[in-house]
Amino acid sequence: SIDGVRKMLERILPSLRYAIAHGQMEEDRLARVMVDFIEGRYDVLVSTMIVESGLDLPNVNTMIVNRADRFGVAQLHQLRGRIGRSSRKAYAYLLVPPQFEVSRVARQRLAALTNFSSLGAGFQVAMRDLEIRGAGNLLGREQSGYINAVGFEMYQELIEEAVHEVKITHEIGQSEVKLPVKLKIELEADAFFPEEYMPDGGMRLNFYRELSRSAELSRVKEIQQDVQDRFGRMPESAAHLFDMMRVRILGEALGAEKIAITTAETRLDFPEGAVSREQILEIAAKSEGYAVEFGAGSTVTVRLPLGTMKKWENKLEYAIGWLGKISGKDEGKPKSKIPNPKSKLRLT
Repeated sequence: SIDGVRKMLERILPSLRYAIAHGQMEEDRLARVMVDFIEGRYDVLVSTMIVESGLDLPNVNTMIVNRADRFGVAQLHQLRGRIGRSSRKAYAYLLVPPQFEVSRVARQRLAALTNFSSLGAGFQVAMRDLEIRGAGNLLGREQSGYINAVGFEMYQELIEEAVHEVKITHEIGQSEVKLPVKLKIELEADAFFPEEYMPDGGMRLNFYRELSRSAELSRVKEIQQDVQDRFGRMPESAAHLFDMMRVRILGEALGAEKIAITTAETRLDFPEGAVSREQILEIAAKSEGYAVEFGAGSTVTVRLPLGTMKKWENKLEYAIGWLGKISGKDEGKPKSKIPNPKSKLRLT
């Protein structure tokens, strides 16, 4: 259809000189067309995506992209970079059908281009593109966006483990590398920033990254205050995300392998041989006022029953308070109490 587009343009602006360029042209002919266009023998170049990258055309100051909704974010970003490469002010026009005919994903791609148009915005465009399309083959056989399924923090951990293993294997020459134990957290609640609460995808990724790097409760509190100042009162899923980060920090301080907080109990699992008798007694001593149970076998398990509490938020607050007390990182905030708690330690 490229010839039809040229003929339409010739009818609208017959005084201009037009040239055509596409990938199916013979190499010599294509080279001549491009040289003639650069030297000013043509006013308008009607082309396909062949001009996406590798061309430096300082005299070109205007680009019109037809059906921009059919292009990817990276393609449009590269196309936009073909103009404005000198002192001339440049213009890029993206033509799309009426909004009701454009898909939701296409609208997200176009919004990314319009939101990130400043100098050096390539990184933000790439991050938004990653969020729209998904992580692809990094985590799956097909480009299915598995990053959305595993979560951004888990995605980061998988990448860090792979990089760590490759680095040690390369430097030390070991065929098998024993990685440090990663804390696993199970929380019976949604923990994420909803899109309607924080619309900007790049900003959501930035806050996820900051939270995953937080090593102190005070830092989590700072980020939570920042989010509330910017976006207002947080929905439950966002508040649960900060609670999960607190659980992670407290669990890592205890050296736990897994923490599960359910409607029935809070459970701590420790790796085999990682907890000494003295540490068990210390946890028991610090659990005064909490009804806890210990299970000692090949591994050590500590349970905090939560069944007598009705509200989930109270259970979560109570569990975090207990974790803070036994880890020595108590924030000092008021904690919900189990009705008529019976402090008893069971060694099973």
